Amino acid sequence: MALGSHLLHDSEYAGLFLWDVVTLDPWGSPFFRLVADHADVFAELPAPLHTALVKEYIAGAARHQLTTGWVDTLSQPWLGASGQPAFYRQIAALRPEHTRPVAERLQEVGCPVAIGWGEQDPWIPVDQAVELQDRLPGSPRVTVLGDVGHLAPVETPSRVSRALSDWLAQSVTCRDRGMDR
Repeated sequence: MALGSHLLHDSEYAGLFLWDVVTLDPWGSPFFRLVADHADVFAELPAPLHTALVKEYIAGAARHQLTTGWVDTLSQPWLGASGQPAFYRQIAALRPEHTRPVAERLQEVGCPVAIGWGEQDPWIPVDQAVELQDRLPGSPRVTVLGDVGHLAPVETPSRVSRALSDWLAQSVTCRDRGMDR
């Protein structure tokens, strides 16, 4: 959202750390694309089937098995009378034609950027991190976390925190020295 806001609506940021960002085609798992094309059918699933589907979908984003607590926490907003239709609506609402204008303007990013990715991301392939690096100005640093899926902040919060802290420390140092990265 922040990247799109920056490029399409002139929002200014001191910097952006893009983690498993949905920008380049193709994005979304095969399941995501199936739901996007048939959201009205999926929205009619009986609640127990929907619950099982959402929990499996979320669990499948990680490289290793998530705890039941994490799966429940991440699933909760998408369950119940309002959560179930919202889950399918938000998938159906996101289309490649929404992200293409952002992808087309990546060279216009006007702030320091870093990229983070889970090497085993089943939803968005890690090769998109390299493509993003090539398309963004200044060839930003890419942090790839091995043996991690799409949910890196949940799967390995200390490694994500370290990557963010290192980037922030470097950004502050550059600004203190009057450098524009």
